[in-house]
Amino acid sequence: MLASKDWDCSFKITEQPSVKTTTIDPSNNKATVSYKKPKEQKDFDQAQMCVKQGLTEAENAIKFDPNNESAWSYKTNLLLEASKLAEMDGKTDQKAQYTKEYEAALKRTTELSVANQKRKEEAEKAAASPPKG
Repeated sequence: MLASKDWDCSFKITEQPSVKTTTIDPSNNKATVSYKKPKEQKDFDQAQMCVKQGLTEAENAIKFDPNNESAWSYKTNLLLEASKLAEMDGKTDQKAQYTKEYEAALKRTTELSVANQKRKEEAEKAAASPPKG
């Protein structure tokens, strides 16, 4: 829950029109999104602090329950925010690392989501079936 507030704190800064630019390549109709630092350094610093705190909270939740889909989902989203902030700061190596971690966390979140959905469907099926015997 705390990680969600930290994600929201960063997202509100990184998604501002003055910070996020989307361009479309007419040759292939592909959109590219780029990020630049907010005009106010305090906004950038605030977003970085929120991401750092949120990642710590998500990691703590994952330590307590490695199969916590919600914690993995927020970790995924916070890593994406970290990637945006690294791009804003001109740190391409760091952006690449966060992107790699984001992709791994997204894979884990998807695995947990699929597993949870299967469990839910099996439980519903079992509840709908009359007992045998």
